[in-house]
Amino acid sequence: QTVTINNNGMIGQQAFESCSTKNPATYVISNIGLIGESAFANCTAMKNLTVNSSVTTIGQYAFSKTGFTTFKVPATVTSLGASIFRDSVLLETVVFEEPVKEEGATEEETIVGLNNLPAYSFYGCTALKNVTLSSTMVTINNYAFAFSGLTEWTIPATVTKVGQYVFSGSAIKNITFTNGYATYSTYMFQNCTALQTVTITNENSKLTKIDGNAFQNCPE
Repeated sequence: QTVTINNNGMIGQQAFESCSTKNPATYVISNIGLIGESAFANCTAMKNLTVNSSVTTIGQYAFSKTGFTTFKVPATVTSLGASIFRDSVLLETVVFEEPVKEEGATEEETIVGLNNLPAYSFYGCTALKNVTLSSTMVTINNYAFAFSGLTEWTIPATVTKVGQYVFSGSAIKNITFTNGYATYSTYMFQNCTALQTVTITNENSKLTKIDGNAFQNCPE
């Protein structure tokens, strides 16, 4: 069963917050450009939600504490609020879809895509296993994966800036930087007690700075 949510433009703030549906249907958001702040927050019983390519803006906490296990963020989304999936403890896999230039389209018509992963995006997502970023992503903001269950991850070469506390308190064991960062941010791996390896694959990289407490309380 598929239930389509079509509101001709937008879903307002807190529109479905704390909804108690136990319907196993797949919910589809169609013909909507904006999903407001906390629109589906605390919908712990909602398991399946598909966001179509009409959406360009998703507000902060929009899917915080939901029951999703997987989620795809359309390539049309260019604005994403902080704490988007915060404390969604069943969430395992998220894919940020790759923008595709349509045949015959000019550069101006090409989908811009999302260029930063907001702060606290996956904070407290303890079941998290995999996050695939699009090639338009250049920044990962503070606390993005803090206290998450992510154990292994490769940061794409397109990412050039990683914020503070990004993996703090997470389950990360092995992390690979493909862009060869010169700086490890403050408290980047704070309290990552399972951390085993940090790998830089760019042979031209030169580590020039480790900010204060970047590896605080990590294994020696």
